[in-house]
Amino acid sequence: SGGQQQRVALGRALVRNPQVFLMDEPLSNLDAKLRVQMRAELKRFHQDINATIVYVTHDQLEAVTMADKMAVMSGGLLQQYDAPDVVYNHPVNTFVASFVGSPAMNLLPATVASEAGASWLHNGDRWSYRLDAKRAAIANSSSTEAVVAGLRHNAIKIHQTETPGAVPMRVYTVEPTGDLTYVHGYLGEQLIVASVPPSVHISADDTVWLTFDLDQMHLFDAVTE
Repeated sequence: SGGQQQRVALGRALVRNPQVFLMDEPLSNLDAKLRVQMRAELKRFHQDINATIVYVTHDQLEAVTMADKMAVMSGGLLQQYDAPDVVYNHPVNTFVASFVGSPAMNLLPATVASEAGASWLHNGDRWSYRLDAKRAAIANSSSTEAVVAGLRHNAIKIHQTETPGAVPMRVYTVEPTGDLTYVHGYLGEQLIVASVPPSVHISADDTVWLTFDLDQMHLFDAVTE
C-alpha cells in the first residue's frame, strides 16, 4: 500500500544514519491511527539520534507536536519562525493566527471607540464589547481605528441566559467531539466557533450570549494585519 511504501522509504533513509534528514510529508498516506503512532516514533527517533530533521507538512498538528522550531510559510514567504508554543500563543499576524490551531482562531473585524472614559470594540451596530486598559492601549496603538480581534474557541465563554456585558450569538450548528463540544454561530454576520464541556446542551437556532477572555484576546492592525 502507499502507507507501507512510505514507511519503507523512511526506514531506508534512517538506516543510512545521515546528519540531516529532509522529510516531505512522510506520513501523508497513513490512516489516522497509524499517523499518530508514527508521529510519536519519529519524535522519539529524533531524540535518540540527535540529527537535524527538516520536516515539511501541511498538517499543523504534526508541526506543533513534533517541532523544536516551526516555520510558518505563506506564498513562499516566511511568516513566523519560533517554538511551536510561541507561534500558537503569540502569532505575529492574522495569517499565522488563523492558520495555526484547530479549529482556526476566530478573527473579528472591529473598530475602536472611546465612550465615557472606556474603550470599546464595535462591529457596526451588530455588537460592542468593552476592553480592559491593557487591550485598550494595544488597540489605540493601531495605525487606524480598524482592528481585528483574535479569539480562540476556548477564549470565548458561552452563557445560556442573558448576561451583562455579553454579546448575543445565534447558534448555527453544534459538533460534539467527546471531550469538547464545538458551537458554531453567527456573531452579527460572522460565523465563529466556541467550545463548551460535553455536559452543556445547546441546539441549533438557540440564542446564547458570549463573553471574551481578554487575557487571551489578540489584537491586530486591520491594515497591516
